[in-house]
Amino acid sequence: MVFKDSPAGVEAGKRAGMSVVAVPAAHMNRQLYEQADEILEQLADFDPKRWCL
Repeated sequence: MVFKDSPAGVEAGKRAGMSVVAVPAAHMNRQLYEQADEILEQLADFDPKRWCL
């Protein structure tokens, strides 16, 4: 599992076979992060239970 804040990072994580949680800046278009397994408003919103962690 990786946490990424850029569309390129999301793509790289997916290419590497990782689960990707995106935490984009507020001004970024969310559609750029559609490949991510989860998109968060802020890192504090991450719920490890959702990922069985």
